[in-house]
Amino acid sequence: SRYSQPKLELYGLYRALRHFRLYIIGVKVLHVEVDAKYIKGMLNEPDLQPNAAINRWIQGILLFDFELIHVPATKFKGPDALSRRELGKGEIIEPEDDSWLDEIALYAATPRSDYRDTQLAQVRHPYDVSHLPSSVTFAALVDQEATLSDIYHYLTTLQSPTFPSVNA
Repeated sequence: SRYSQPKLELYGLYRALRHFRLYIIGVKVLHVEVDAKYIKGMLNEPDLQPNAAINRWIQGILLFDFELIHVPATKFKGPDALSRRELGKGEIIEPEDDSWLDEIALYAATPRSDYRDTQLAQVRHPYDVSHLPSSVTFAALVDQEATLSDIYHYLTTLQSPTFPSVNA
C-alpha cells in the first residue's frame, strides 16, 4: 500500500462519510466511533506537507459536523474485520469521484476573528446614499436586516426560517 496505517484509517473515515453524505448532511448530533486515536490529531494538525490526496480527504471530512469518539480496539472488532475482508465474487470497487468536494468547497467559510465594525465604515457605496429618499433607504435597510437576521438564525441554530404562506 502507498499509505501508512494511520493514513489508511483517515481514508476509511473519509470514505465512510462520503458514502453516507446524503443521510448525514445537516445532522446536528453525529458521533463517529473510531479505534484510532491519532485521526483526531491528523485532522487538527495535518503533516507539514501532506500530499494533495490527503488534503482532499481532510477537506471532505471537515465538511461534516461530528464528534470523534475513540473506542479501544478490543471493543471494536466488527468494523475492523469488515475493512479487511476480501472482495466477493462479482464485487467491484467503485471509482474515486471527488468532484463533489470541488462543487461545495467554495461554500465553506470560517469566521474572521479580526473583524472590526470600523471596517464596515470604510466600505464605499457605488452611489451616494445621502441623495436617496430616506423612505427608500430605510425600507431597503429593514429588508436587508430581516434577511441577514434569518441567515444568522439559520447558521447558528441550523433551523430553517419560517416563510410567509403563498396565500398571505
